[in-house]
Amino acid sequence: MKGMVNNMYFISIVIFTIVIFVIFTLVSNVSYYLNFTTLIFLISIFFPLMFSSGLLKDFKNAFTLTINKKKKPNTIELNNSYNAILLAIKLTVISGMILIVISAVAILANINNLSKMGPFISISILSLLYTLITIIIILPVQYKLKSMMYKKSIDN
Repeated sequence: MKGMVNNMYFISIVIFTIVIFVIFTLVSNVSYYLNFTTLIFLISIFFPLMFSSGLLKDFKNAFTLTINKKKKPNTIELNNSYNAILLAIKLTVISGMILIVISAVAILANINNLSKMGPFISISILSLLYTLITIIIILPVQYKLKSMMYKKSIDN
């Protein structure tokens, strides 16, 4: 039972990925949803800010703590990991919003040229999509850490 609970996060991510992939393929071509420039931009904002905050290691540790039940984390590890996840969610939203605003400015600058507006609109929508998918992946970790912190406070 314990091993199954440990793997539920990965199983749910795999199922989520398959469902998203099937939806994308049924609606249209999957390549319409891939824009590496947008991904690189979002990552180039996210990781340097996580690194500069000093919480990048704790962000990685948050996933390890929620999956690995053999390690008994202390209160400081749980708190730091939880804070890193909260920051990651905020940075994901911020980086997505920055890209949406940049795309909106580009759309308005090219309002007379419809052929240039399409790519900017797609970048705007894809950055929102990538932001939402990232948050959907991170939220279960946040709530698992919160649950672990609550259990730790009851045990003490």
